[in-house]
Amino acid sequence: MTEIAAPTLEDARTAGRALTAAGAREVLAYGSVVAGGADPVSDIDLVAIFDDVDYKNRWQLRLDLMDMAGDACGHYVTVWVTDVAEWAAQNKMASSFAAAIRDDLVVVAAGQGDDRAVVWDKPQALPDTDIEAAYRHLEEVHRRLGVISPRSQQHDDPWRHCTQSEGAAAVIAEALRALGAATQTDARALYSRDIATVVAHLPGEDQTTVRARFGDRVTFDDVTMWRASRRAFGNEHRWWRMMPEADKIATAESAEALTAAAIGVVEYASDKIARLHGRHQVNDWITRDLKRLRRKASTE
Repeated sequence: MTEIAAPTLEDARTAGRALTAAGAREVLAYGSVVAGGADPVSDIDLVAIFDDVDYKNRWQLRLDLMDMAGDACGHYVTVWVTDVAEWAAQNKMASSFAAAIRDDLVVVAAGQGDDRAVVWDKPQALPDTDIEAAYRHLEEVHRRLGVISPRSQQHDDPWRHCTQSEGAAAVIAEALRALGAATQTDARALYSRDIATVVAHLPGEDQTTVRARFGDRVTFDDVTMWRASRRAFGNEHRWWRMMPEADKIATAESAEALTAAAIGVVEYASDKIARLHGRHQVNDWITRDLKRLRRKASTE
């Protein structure tokens, strides 16, 4: 069996050149490849900055660029697609993803930009204030709550328990990001994959309450593990390596405990943000989501 090589910074440069050939004015790399901690199942994380991007078509452009870059370097590549105006706005925010990765970025390719093509005054697709970002994270919480259940009904199905646990962990992470954005938590901590790190950088009152909402059946490490599992869901090497243990770690009881923790953390985050910055429609959506989940749990 041929051993898979870990991606390197030179692979990132190869992928970056493919993106500048497609019109990007600059390509930046971050993540494990830049830090020197990549393993054979790591992806290459890139930011592709264009003069101007039609935000309505961004998702399809991202998929096309990921395929193009992956074909060029022979590794899986994720691409964050942005433009000059949006990138500048995101870097002014305390809690943005751009701020989180800013100190780790390495230029891997430079194209031929045209300053005349930059549109500075167009409406932004991403939040351009920390408060707006908090509510956007709550919208994502609402979306994710719609696909989890309060109980894992098929008690002999580890696969279902895995997906339920991953979904609950994703809800917790997104709720903590909403809370962190609302309180201007350091972006590097906010986007950490380690949930304990995220919580440790929240204001003291929030740390105490979040720990209490987790209860005594779920740890921060549990959520971190399921978040890592979710990121690797499409990566057969890492996922199938985990599957032999799935019947031990993916139980109905653990899935239900994670879901209960998610409900508690979301409720606190939504209420705290509403108190700080005003109640928005998304707060009402989340209140209804939580009532539905609790009602369903009591009848199953």
